[in-house]
Amino acid sequence: MAAVIDTDETLASHVLSARIVGRERELHGLAARAANPTSAAPPVVIGGGAGTGKSRLVRELRRRVQLRGQQWIQIDTRRQSGSDLLVRVARSVLGKSEIDGLTNEERIELARALPELRRKRERIAVPLDPDLARHRRLDVLAEKIARRFDWKEGVLVVEDLHWASAREREDLARLVSSARSAGARCLFLLVS
Repeated sequence: MAAVIDTDETLASHVLSARIVGRERELHGLAARAANPTSAAPPVVIGGGAGTGKSRLVRELRRRVQLRGQQWIQIDTRRQSGSDLLVRVARSVLGKSEIDGLTNEERIELARALPELRRKRERIAVPLDPDLARHRRLDVLAEKIARRFDWKEGVLVVEDLHWASAREREDLARLVSSARSAGARCLFLLVS
């Protein structure tokens, strides 16, 4: 699953009204953090009930980020055909250059969760410690997130986090922490 890249025409079509109402301060703060993300910045959590303007705020931030030429990667947490959240994150983050840059050990570790990374007729051993292997996958993915944002900073959004399982939320917390430690120059935006 590739990240969606908007053109000037499609970016202009995102505008629902000329101005966002009631969220100007939050939008200004998010836009400022997105304009100069650092690996030391903690993730931002946007929470609230249905109809409180979370999605509109995210759409407007997306428009501003992309008009600045920054990257925007958005992952929806809602259940999709049996894949867990980390698989969806990996598929959204790993482009051709990131996959080509994987060491064989990294590729094998990620292939445990992403069958498309397996070579034809390749058999991958079951790890002796599944939890340790999962942590290793998270660390490899965190490093790839950091490298993805090396060449162009931006925002990584995880939307509808309330649909994630407890394990997925724990894994996401570890992933964000590891990506920040690896120097990821992106704003992590978690929406629930």
